[in-house]
Amino acid sequence: MWARASGYRARPEAATYKRDDAAVRAPARRAALMARLRERGMETGLSPSVVDATWTAMIDAFVGLELNEHRQQRGDRA
Repeated sequence: MWARASGYRARPEAATYKRDDAAVRAPARRAALMARLRERGMETGLSPSVVDATWTAMIDAFVGLELNEHRQQRGDRA
């Protein structure tokens, strides 16, 4: 349901063009995304703490999936 509403589609191929775990985590990209999401949420009256908690949980889950895919492609057991 969330994937349909958000337009998210699993993209295991994303792991193929990221060199390492740091590229998957991408803290600068994540910080920029969170800032945009927080701003958009506040424009619609959402609490910044709710925006942060919701999107942090979602992003963490997707990063975890991508890290697993990235490690599998490299043959890691981690």
